Amino acid sequence: MIRRALLLLVLACGSKSPLEVGGPSRRARLDAAGLDAARVRDSGTDSRVPRDTLPPLPDSDFRIDAGDSGCRPQTENVDLLLMVDGSGSMRDEQMVLAQELPRLVGALLSGDVDFGTPMEGTADFPPVRSLNVGLVSADLATGVRGGFCTRPHGQDAVIGGGAPLFLNFESPAAARDFDRQFIDLAARMGSCPIEQSAEAVLKSLVPSDCREGFCEFMDGSRGQGDGPNAGFLRDDSLLAVVVLTDEDDCSAENPSLFAAIDPERPTEFTRVTLNLRCTTFPEALTPVARYTEGLSFLRPDPRQLVYALVAGFPPGFGSLDGVVDYNAVLASPDMEIRPDDFSTSRVAPACEGEGGPATPARRLLGIAQGLEARGTPTVAQSICESRYDGLINGLTLRIAERALETCEL
Repeated sequence: MIRRALLLLVLACGSKSPLEVGGPSRRARLDAAGLDAARVRDSGTDSRVPRDTLPPLPDSDFRIDAGDSGCRPQTENVDLLLMVDGSGSMRDEQMVLAQELPRLVGALLSGDVDFGTPMEGTADFPPVRSLNVGLVSADLATGVRGGFCTRPHGQDAVIGGGAPLFLNFESPAAARDFDRQFIDLAARMGSCPIEQSAEAVLKSLVPSDCREGFCEFMDGSRGQGDGPNAGFLRDDSLLAVVVLTDEDDCSAENPSLFAAIDPERPTEFTRVTLNLRCTTFPEALTPVARYTEGLSFLRPDPRQLVYALVAGFPPGFGSLDGVVDYNAVLASPDMEIRPDDFSTSRVAPACEGEGGPATPARRLLGIAQGLEARGTPTVAQSICESRYDGLINGLTLRIAERALETCEL
């Protein structure tokens, strides 16, 4: 507890808390950085974050050698999977996250929670030696002929979008261009009005030869972990999963939920507009236990998994280090599924930030709550915050704590 308190104190002094009042708005910060959301929507490959907006970075590697003491930390290899909602409503949020990620990458690879600030230079925990980073889309299509998103399996949980691609970093200096790389990769994420984020995460990671009940996917397809995504998830790594979305998970057990409207052959599903089906028919969705069990299968030691969420819930439940009382959040009146007073095509939002409204993320929060009950460290922040310090601080802190469990400085 003392170690955690000290790390949190360093984080608090070295970065601005998302709960502080009076800082610049999200739009003001993006405008000051010269970031144009519309430009990124139109052209992912040409979008660039100006280099002069990044924090100062070291020209050479800075790291301690934990091996001198004969200690090999359990965080030498970290595999970071970012599940990024690719819908048009998410471009501002993607760009805000892009601004925050270089600090995370630099802190992990240097072991310095002050990385990118004037106070950097001293290791607080044994640094990560090798960091894999991959993006996966929530677009798994629907598998329903004549339905929505009818491409076979959409992007099919392939890390990197249409073609397999993930990044590997071994130097803190690599953080210099990561914001640009993130935006380019995020532009490749497929967009489908059916966001099956939890299913996409699981399918991207499990191997095809897994025979557990949670290892079979739509149309009998198998996991991609040892296929197009081979090499991303390493046997000895700490796995960190981050979900960024303004919608709740809509992973369906019954694909008929996504059938197109046919006036001559209406069904109970097609009588409801597409945007309301997942909340109207929760029994047609896959139980959230599938995902807590699946991720726990990949990492039987719960301390070798960190699950982080940036999604729809009221900002008032956030904290500097991403700690959230899930029972309190889920009990909030703002998290109730109810009609929206201003639109008949959506449920009432849990919150509304500068990027727009966000659906109550009850299923995604339920996954985080279930994993936390198993002993997995979790991080959660409202997507309606103007910045994502809670996410970055929380991930850094959880991974640092795991490193310090096995290696003292």
